[in-house]
Amino acid sequence: MSSLHMWLDQVINVLLDYGIWGLSVMAFFESAFFPIPPDVLLIPLALMDTDTAWLLALATTIASTLGALLGIWIGRWLGRPILSKFISEYQIQRVESLFSRYGGWAIFVAAFTPIPFKVFTVAAGVFKANVPTVLFASLIGRGARFFLIAGAIYFVGDRAMDLISQFLGPVTFAVAALVLIAGYIFKKKKHR
Repeated sequence: MSSLHMWLDQVINVLLDYGIWGLSVMAFFESAFFPIPPDVLLIPLALMDTDTAWLLALATTIASTLGALLGIWIGRWLGRPILSKFISEYQIQRVESLFSRYGGWAIFVAAFTPIPFKVFTVAAGVFKANVPTVLFASLIGRGARFFLIAGAIYFVGDRAMDLISQFLGPVTFAVAALVLIAGYIFKKKKHR
């Protein structure tokens, strides 16, 4: 195992020891640069005590949305070169196209799906997206994702792991696609 993987495992174990506070710290920094999604802590913490699943989802949603501000700031401060550290130029152009087409709502795609959220928060800063829209889309997308996980754990318990690993990716991509299509149709009608 590489030293980076060992370090990340140690960080996760330390954050896990701090429960909801460690989860909140992880969710905040993952929105801007931390490489591991908060689901990695949310799921085991919620499984340890299913009665706290909703509170954990709320804390994760709020911390992740606030962390988007850090991502936006990084994007505005460091500009396009920082994006090239995360993704290729081709992918940067695709993300830029999403922002030019959907504005700050493009962040919803990454907020709800397994796409790295940090790429979109930093891109929101680089492409100067409307901050209140980005925050609102983050709140909706991240909330939907984390409360979906919490709901699965609360209602199904340990079997939720199978459901999450099997269906979370496809379901979130399908819902995000429907939202983007609805947003595109709404935007077209609005401009007529």
